[in-house]
Amino acid sequence: MRSWGVVLAILLIAAGAAVGLAVWATSNAPDEGSASPTPTHEGEPEYDFPGTDNVGTCFNPINDRDDGALLAMQVVDCDEPHLAELFGTPEIDAGPNAAWPGQAAVDRESESLCLDIFEDYVGIPFEKSKLDASYISTSEAYWLGGDRLVICFVETSSAAPLTDSVRDLGQ
Repeated sequence: MRSWGVVLAILLIAAGAAVGLAVWATSNAPDEGSASPTPTHEGEPEYDFPGTDNVGTCFNPINDRDDGALLAMQVVDCDEPHLAELFGTPEIDAGPNAAWPGQAAVDRESESLCLDIFEDYVGIPFEKSKLDASYISTSEAYWLGGDRLVICFVETSSAAPLTDSVRDLGQ
């Protein structure tokens, strides 16, 4: 998995580009009294990075070419073909000053937390499901900053994309 620091740097660059685009778009907007509507960009893909407010979001992952780590997600409607769906964002239970337990321990706890909430979201225990699940766990740098967030998502192969939400699917 990619370090959260690198992911944050990429997101900051993307945010800067978005601000630049917004400034450009507003500087080219019609005058207030103008009757012509502001153009929309319907149909353009929406990109995001999984967070606590994205549970239930269906997406196509954008992975790092070097290590396969999730960099961002192309958000799609759940009734469109997609490769993943975010089903939870639990936090590892550790105090704000807890020592870094090591990546292996964080990964074990992250996997356990995701498997614990899988059934609540999908409607069937992970062991009986046809779906795969994955997670993004925190890094040492983020842990030391107090971040204990785990991102849990269902994923499938591009050969058999999902075409509906997996919430309460029971498969």
